[in-house]
Amino acid sequence: MPYEQWTALSARIKGFVSSVELLTRQPNLLEGSAKDVLLETARQIIATINEIATAADSGQLGRILAHFAMPPIPPNGTIMGSIVVQAAIQLNSLVSEVDFLLENREEPIRLATERALRHLQWQIAADRDVQTKWSNAFTEGEVACERLGATHLLWHGICSFKAKSDGAATDLVLGEPISSDIVHAAQGLVLTEWKKVPDALEAPRLAERARHQATSYSKGLLATTELRSFRYIILVSTRQISPIDDVVVQGVTYRHVNIACDPYTPSRAATAVS
Repeated sequence: MPYEQWTALSARIKGFVSSVELLTRQPNLLEGSAKDVLLETARQIIATINEIATAADSGQLGRILAHFAMPPIPPNGTIMGSIVVQAAIQLNSLVSEVDFLLENREEPIRLATERALRHLQWQIAADRDVQTKWSNAFTEGEVACERLGATHLLWHGICSFKAKSDGAATDLVLGEPISSDIVHAAQGLVLTEWKKVPDALEAPRLAERARHQATSYSKGLLATTELRSFRYIILVSTRQISPIDDVVVQGVTYRHVNIACDPYTPSRAATAVS
């Protein structure tokens, strides 16, 4: 389930909570027809939450919601207005917890990854030795690029890994399974797929292939520091290539980043890739 749908669901919950707050100022209304409307809204919201929690393709959001037990509201019989208030309290708490788990834990990792990749491109542009090292790696091949890139990301506290065909995670530098000491030492773990792009016209096809390889990752590292809602497709080229839009698949954003080993200046790049 795309994370945009959580935004819509949480907005619906907040609307429900606001309505209940208004009605609690007029307690007699909570035993009238308004109560029945709110009860049905609460039932629908709870049913949606349970559907997401049990769906096989709901990703990180489903795993988070599965930890929250939302008791169903009986479909009929005499139900007191206090049930509506209790549902509002539980759902309001749910929104706060899910928003925290989805955003606060992942955002620092995502920003650190973005900063590390920007730093890498600037370092290549500013440091002739680094540029030579990356040009040599580009000539050597894709594995050399991903090893060099993974080493750079670790300077920023980011352990980048790739997906194996069996869905497990592999260290990009050593080519071995991610060890527990790496999990505990890194600020964040990020799935990356590195592709050498010898021809700019091949970039979209190579990016699609990298996304397909990244989707094979399924086992998870059981680490709270793992960036689950973003995966990075790193396209390494000689010169800058035209940007490729991000792609969202089942709630995961595939972010495309170009690293140029012999980059144009920004003004020259603007005309070269347009």
